[in-house]
Amino acid sequence: KDLIMAIILVTFIMLFFLHGVRNAVIVMIAVPLSVVASFIGMKLVGYTLNLMTLLAMSLVIGTLVDDAIVVLENIYRHLEMGKPRLQATIDGVREIGLSVVSITLVLLVVFLPVALSKSIISPIIAPFAMVVVISVILSLLVAFTVVPLLTSRFSKLEHLDRRTVWGKVITAFEEGINYFSGFIQRMLAWSLRHKIATMAIATGLFIASVMLIAGGFIGSEFMSIGDVGECIVNIEYPKNYTLQQNNTITRKIEEAISKKPEVVNIYTTVGSVSGMLVSQSGNYKSEINVKLIDKTKRSISSSLFVKRLERELNETFTDVKVRSAVVSLIGGADETPIQIVFRASDTDTLYAFAEKMREQISKIPGTNNVKLSIEGGNPEIVIKIDKEKMARLALSAEMVGATIQSSFSGNTDSKFQEGDYEYDINIRLDAFNRKSEADVENLTFLNNAGQTVKLKQFATITEQTGTSKLERYGRISSITLESQALGRAVGDIANDLFELLDNTKFPEGVTYLPESDIKYQDDAFGSLSSALLIAIVLVYLIMVALYESYLHPFVVLFSIPLSIIGALLALALAGETLSIFTMLGIIMLVGLVLKNAILVVDFTNTLRKEGKEIHEALTLAVKLRLRPILMTAGATVIGMLPIALSHGTGSEWKSGLGWGLIGGMTSSMLLSLIVVPAVYSMAEKTKSKVQGFFSGKSD
Repeated sequence: KDLIMAIILVTFIMLFFLHGVRNAVIVMIAVPLSVVASFIGMKLVGYTLNLMTLLAMSLVIGTLVDDAIVVLENIYRHLEMGKPRLQATIDGVREIGLSVVSITLVLLVVFLPVALSKSIISPIIAPFAMVVVISVILSLLVAFTVVPLLTSRFSKLEHLDRRTVWGKVITAFEEGINYFSGFIQRMLAWSLRHKIATMAIATGLFIASVMLIAGGFIGSEFMSIGDVGECIVNIEYPKNYTLQQNNTITRKIEEAISKKPEVVNIYTTVGSVSGMLVSQSGNYKSEINVKLIDKTKRSISSSLFVKRLERELNETFTDVKVRSAVVSLIGGADETPIQIVFRASDTDTLYAFAEKMREQISKIPGTNNVKLSIEGGNPEIVIKIDKEKMARLALSAEMVGATIQSSFSGNTDSKFQEGDYEYDINIRLDAFNRKSEADVENLTFLNNAGQTVKLKQFATITEQTGTSKLERYGRISSITLESQALGRAVGDIANDLFELLDNTKFPEGVTYLPESDIKYQDDAFGSLSSALLIAIVLVYLIMVALYESYLHPFVVLFSIPLSIIGALLALALAGETLSIFTMLGIIMLVGLVLKNAILVVDFTNTLRKEGKEIHEALTLAVKLRLRPILMTAGATVIGMLPIALSHGTGSEWKSGLGWGLIGGMTSSMLLSLIVVPAVYSMAEKTKSKVQGFFSGKSD
């Protein structure tokens, strides 16, 4: 749906810029050719159509027409000079060819490090990056083959008739473009006269945008779980509850949940709850899966609904501990995104310290349902056997162990067969004889002498409480502290958590390790940051090779921080967080926003070779390249809108990516036309001074 809507919107914006259906069709033919041909590339590398590959195609719709736009716009400019179609096509492609190759190679080298990176998120982002690479390569091929072919045969100058409705609309649109061009020209003239002030303002805006993260306006998390309309309610009763008691109260809780207008249906499991890898059984546990109506028909999100439900159930039903979680896009419950594993060889010290940290971490804003993976309080009968007494009574350990097991757990060695089916026969004491501590004490054994001996004659039997399980991490005893996030981004809670841990004095031998989302986030952000740095270096080296200059590619790179300004501002205004997808969008920005600067710098160099001085060349380059920059940026921004504004099931995970790209493209388009020329002028002035200094020295 997003893919189709992006194609329609980009086609619509092309009609305005190109004034007619004919030229718009020539440009838009690059989309189906590139997309359909991309399926061949996906087949060759073994990718399927899934969330990530379809998202990549939706995002690059605006990018696929960029090369075709730049080529067609330059051909159109030569047609306006009065040249024949064939000659205008040849001259236009020859003049703009290097720029088109540059902007495409830049996008390729940005995504190749992402596609080849090795981290926990590689299976997610590698297909996305590779589909972008394949699509962009094919769009370059189309721009240099199909587009020139069609323009040399069918392109023509569109003459507007102001008497028609379409003519009036396009005239008004062109007047708006001319007004904007005049505004940019005035701002450019000011920036070229006040270069230091321009750089100071740009630097201030960049610092202010980064401070949005430090100030807490933009949170961070591994991945937004989205609202898929499903949630899980875990119920825990006192540990002495029977399965029948559990079932009776769980039915009442089901009735309370079913009365909610947002609930479609529920599915209940009594006696066990689902875990990360295996289910956990227990007569005192139950789990209810709740399916909600579509989120467009609800006034609240699934996360808010289930938290309100959790509070209501805890207040209504006594002796019941209710925990809840929403189901993520990939199907698992987002139960505890915050996990810290404490390890130590001394379990008593470990458990005591973990309980102390649980109390302190519960006070951190945003934490919810903070608990330990190992909980005490499970009633159990502890039998301590005196081996000397047991030996004097002519009993062996094997005999005692087997008798206790058979009496209370049962023996299934005997089988009952009926037809093709075989059933276990479980032989154990009747429930009446195994319900109290006295029943255990009076358990009788027959020794080798044929005498009857009771268990209490050679063992001490006590009733205690203990843990339900033991955990080890790296072969060392461990316990995991788990917490949900409520009202704050996971990354922000994790920062406060690590600050608390760093300021806490640990007992000797106790260490901690992050797990779950906070571990994955650190790994993913590190991998993506490395990919971003590698991409910037590769982009610079590619431009150095193409332009045979170390200076001008450096000037072009200044458009990257200008895009970060808009990206972070858009994320803050939209209430989005920094996640692996928004980080992916920022990496994508590097390839997209450099196009604007490349077009300006490349054409400025061409004009300077024709004899124009720097300021005149910069002003003319910005004026003549403003239209293709507006077209490419507009196509990209319009193509992102369906993703940013999407309200479908689980759409939250990708909306931040869309808003980041929209904000970054917009700020880069506006600021790079003003700041990059100022940087170019300063760089050339510095270059002249350095050359003059060394030439004066040599004289």
